[in-house]
Amino acid sequence: MYAMFVAVSGSGLMLTEKIVDYAGHLGLAAFIATLAATLLPLSSAVGRLILGEASDRFDPVYTMSSSFVLCGLGLFAVVYFGIRGMPAIFVTAVVVATFFWSPKYTLFPSVVADYYGTENSSANYALLYSGKMWGGVVGGTVTGVLATSLGWNQTFLIGGVLAVVAGVAALALRPPADGATSDRPQPDETTS
Repeated sequence: MYAMFVAVSGSGLMLTEKIVDYAGHLGLAAFIATLAATLLPLSSAVGRLILGEASDRFDPVYTMSSSFVLCGLGLFAVVYFGIRGMPAIFVTAVVVATFFWSPKYTLFPSVVADYYGTENSSANYALLYSGKMWGGVVGGTVTGVLATSLGWNQTFLIGGVLAVVAGVAALALRPPADGATSDRPQPDETTS
């Protein structure tokens, strides 16, 4: 779960920190870079609200998995439409990637509580949230090194791969078997 948090944080923080530089590299107009950067926090907020609600209504792990895979696909689209010089669709892809990246801040706390119980839920999530620091290193320093050595397009594609891998890894999550219990009924439990 920690590795997933770092991977998806790194890919999303890369997008947040480097989108203006990347748009400039692609030769897109300054207005397009500014518009993409301006829509990031709006898309982020809406994504948290909508996917947080979806997580409450549906299985949180499947919501998380879908969200991260779609974030990765959004990053692939950022590269694809950016290279082709399609600014409107480039901005749309940035919005999509951010919409599906940002909800990690609402999805992970739910899964942590489900898997480890609510008694120490805040402390457990705080430990997991420390992965944002490593995600910042990936999104900032590592992205800068990769962009210099591999190029911007390849770097953003690597970010997309990280998000997709985190989404697929979510499907492998299992509650701990050491006696920690979830507060939610498990599928095989009967209710009266």
